Amino acid sequence: MKKLLIDIDNTICETKTHDYSESTPHKKLINHFNELHDNGVHITYYTARGGNSGRDWTYETVNQLKEWGVKYNKLMMHKPPYDLWIDDRCININDYTKKHNIVEN
Repeated sequence: MKKLLIDIDNTICETKTHDYSESTPHKKLINHFNELHDNGVHITYYTARGGNSGRDWTYETVNQLKEWGVKYNKLMMHKPPYDLWIDDRCININDYTKKHNIVEN
């Protein structure tokens, strides 16, 4: 079984400020990842929401994912803040959407 680790903000949604209630979902991308989930891919979403402020955004994030119809196996909060993530298995969301021809209207 494949396992995907997917960031939330500015990946499956557009987030312009730290008021996460204002984030808007990328529905085509969410549908794509939901389809992978339905086909047996283990999906973990993770976020740094509250990483700098110390505020716990878990309740709001769970409700937001539910409202957007996001399917997942696990949610990880408190991703550490960083300026650059270096990993041998990572891919930028823009490269991913181009590769899989996922375009938001």
